[in-house]
Amino acid sequence: MNRSRLFKQLLKISISVLLLTWLFSLVSWAEFLGVLSSVLLLPLLLSALLSFSAVLILSMRIGGILHIFGMIVTVKKLVLINMAGTFFNNFMPTSIGGDAYKFHILDTQFVGKRKEILSSLLIDRVIGLLSFLVINLIAATYLWSLWNGEHTLVVLEIAILAFLGVLLLMSLRGGYMLPFLRRLPIKFVVYKHFLDILLMLHGVRLSKQLIPPLIFSVVFILNVVLSTWFLFVSFGLTVPILYIALIVSITNIAGILPISLNSIGVTEGLYVFLLAVVGVAPETALAVALVGRVSLIITSAIGGVVYGLSRDRALE
Repeated sequence: MNRSRLFKQLLKISISVLLLTWLFSLVSWAEFLGVLSSVLLLPLLLSALLSFSAVLILSMRIGGILHIFGMIVTVKKLVLINMAGTFFNNFMPTSIGGDAYKFHILDTQFVGKRKEILSSLLIDRVIGLLSFLVINLIAATYLWSLWNGEHTLVVLEIAILAFLGVLLLMSLRGGYMLPFLRRLPIKFVVYKHFLDILLMLHGVRLSKQLIPPLIFSVVFILNVVLSTWFLFVSFGLTVPILYIALIVSITNIAGILPISLNSIGVTEGLYVFLLAVVGVAPETALAVALVGRVSLIITSAIGGVVYGLSRDRALE
């Protein structure tokens, strides 16, 4: 790893540590531990199972996209690939990400189709992002009454709405705008990632063949929302389902920004802020976010076990 990449990773780790330290300074440790000790195990288990089943849904989504480009992979193999990819995303972010691992495995199986494989992975990412943006818009519209007096939430939603508008514009007129945007003297890493997303979107062309992956994307989001609802129930929280959809969409959209390591600290901070809007104490909100994080880590660890035990890594 070169020094520049090492510095960026250390910076992300530092930001995560600082954010978590700040969040823990906001809570009473006695109340925080009391909240954790009162968790209901059955809904927590259901939440974890739903979270784990999301891997199957995502596998069917990417499978449908690969099929468009003439690449047929069984759902079982895609589940194994996605589980291992989840492990790489969460445990080895400095060396190889989940998408890079998927590309490597698929490139081994489908020789000479690198462009098609890359296009499939990019389309999968774009469909996922657009789905969260649309769900966010729907939820925010129905929950407009919560915006009164919540200026930070209003600014956040305006930013997300503007982002969605730019993406839709790029899908229609991206060929004219990208050269201009690339010439702007902006050196921030976030801006570079933004341009990469616009480039991905410009390469996506809507067709009837994308309908099944879009359906799986909606099912995936519903799965995540339901999993989060069970997570809230395990802490005795009663939160409107649409507001849970709003939280899920905002945290996932924010997760694409390379601010901290795997969005650690950012997601937890958003949970504390967004749940405070509906009257949830910071101790409870932080406990919910951290338990959700642990569930994700466990799922990722299982993916690592699958990767380590698999004798058919190249999907021969």
